[in-house]
Amino acid sequence: LDVPAIRDPGTKFEYSNFRVSEAEVPLGGTIAISADLTNCGDSEGEEVVQLYTRDLVASITRPVKELKGFTRVRLLPGESKSVTFELHTDDLAFFGRDGKRTVEPGLFLVWIGGSSNTDHRSEFRIIQSQD
Repeated sequence: LDVPAIRDPGTKFEYSNFRVSEAEVPLGGTIAISADLTNCGDSEGEEVVQLYTRDLVASITRPVKELKGFTRVRLLPGESKSVTFELHTDDLAFFGRDGKRTVEPGLFLVWIGGSSNTDHRSEFRIIQSQD
């Protein structure tokens, strides 16, 4: 599901400096996923910046890309802005075989972009808490 943005034909957005705050996050923790957005076009415009995840090692089959957040950003020509999403491990919960919500440790892929077709990808791992 892509959320359309108001876009002038003279507006073009580019993403750069894609980053995750931590390579590993403990169960119950939060991770920040960020990218810089620049309006490289000649007109002011809006971009709907979208965050997608994929759980690679879940005990049941998970979606290839799952929308976890979005925000609308309005930029003038040549303007840049850093966009950050805070993702708690509970945001990655799903209903397991037993019908209960669960969050499992493992590797996750994460994308930020203007649509689900984005190539701006990184990864992080949820680990068991060391308590």
